[in-house]
Amino acid sequence: MFFLLLWSTTLMSQVMGKVEDANGTALPFVNIYIEGTYLGTTSNDDGKYELNLNIKGDY
Repeated sequence: MFFLLLWSTTLMSQVMGKVEDANGTALPFVNIYIEGTYLGTTSNDDGKYELNLNIKGDY
């Protein structure tokens, strides 16, 4: 009897932060993207953002 077990693991990375101006004021609804890709997100009304990456590579 032969068993083959396949395990699929997706490693995800998360980039998160806050967009602020020079005075430290949060900037809402700013577009954040990774240059050379179609990956991006928008900061919320507090200037915070999260970007989940499931593609291997250096960013």
